[in-house]
Amino acid sequence: MTLLKMAILMALVLPALPAQASDSDWLAVNPDNTLVIDTDKGRLIIELHPEVAPKAVERIKLLARRGTYDGLLFHRVIPGFVAQTGDPGNVDGGKTELPNLKPEFRFRLKADVPHTVVARPGGLDVGFMGALPYVSVDEKRMGANPDQAVHAWGSYCTNTMGMGRDDTPLDSANAEIFFMLAPTQRLDRDYTPAGQVIIGGDVLQKLAPGEPPVKPDSMRNVQIMADMKTPPQVLVMNTKSAAFKTSDRPRARGKRCRFLDLRRHRAGAGDAVTEWILAGKVRARETADGIEIVIDGLTTQAKYYKPLVYEFFRKEWRGSRAAWGDYAVEIRMEHIGDPPWMDLDNLAKALLDAIKGFVFHDDLQVARLLVERHPGEREQIHIRVYAIRR
Repeated sequence: MTLLKMAILMALVLPALPAQASDSDWLAVNPDNTLVIDTDKGRLIIELHPEVAPKAVERIKLLARRGTYDGLLFHRVIPGFVAQTGDPGNVDGGKTELPNLKPEFRFRLKADVPHTVVARPGGLDVGFMGALPYVSVDEKRMGANPDQAVHAWGSYCTNTMGMGRDDTPLDSANAEIFFMLAPTQRLDRDYTPAGQVIIGGDVLQKLAPGEPPVKPDSMRNVQIMADMKTPPQVLVMNTKSAAFKTSDRPRARGKRCRFLDLRRHRAGAGDAVTEWILAGKVRARETADGIEIVIDGLTTQAKYYKPLVYEFFRKEWRGSRAAWGDYAVEIRMEHIGDPPWMDLDNLAKALLDAIKGFVFHDDLQVARLLVERHPGEREQIHIRVYAIRR
């Protein structure tokens, strides 16, 4: 092991990994197929997939290298759905002078293409190609086909990146790219998937919403990692490693996007250790020191939030389990305009009751509680829970 790699590994912290995790459990990203986007809200790092969409990836890399994407706005951001950018002129349908691209909605998957199957629902295979979720026809059929391959397609889960196009014709993709803010499988086999965000999912969720936003965020600088003088050091979990297969074995059983949070990354102490798990209006993730929860939308009824959050944790959460010890809980309501009338004490009680048994065992463990309201760019409730180290 080089001294540089050793230093990187020693500096990075991932508490949720099993103790036996080793260097072989981690892979360096390919800098030639890694897109780095610095936005007004932070950095996105995207793993590109030319084996899925070679022409789309080639176009994205060309536009990044010639500076076409620099300064373009996220001109359409719909919370819980999509964030669009990359259109010259910052409007839907903007094009460069380059020819439009043919659809790459499906590809042929061969046995020698690296991939990991995590579920086999109803004659299909579901898994990862690197960080990108994919679906394919049962790979056992490869041997029966002349090209020794089966049909496969990238699946639009949270943080998947695709190429935008006009409604018609299908071969109208040119420059626009979009990022999924929530799972949307209805786009599968209808839009070309090109990559997967491996760092920066939280950045996407912070983008100013609107069609267009009142104050849209921009892509300040878009680069290919291989071209950067001081590229970030990024390792992603090897989906074929023992740590991946045994630490958080997927339990999706055909619900394709629920295993996405298992594809973890290392990028520096303090970063999130899982991507967001999202269902309806609630999303949550583990961080280096606890759990972060976001609820979209506000109501004047504090009691509304208890069943909403409780059912999310009961049905969706597969992260760390309840533990003993003292905890700090920070609850922040963000509102647009005048805040809705709500008793913050009742709000705190409803939320603490909802997460009790999933994060901590008893609300008597809450040694520090902060509840506040602030003006913001969207109506949300942010909850941060972390253990207090004595």
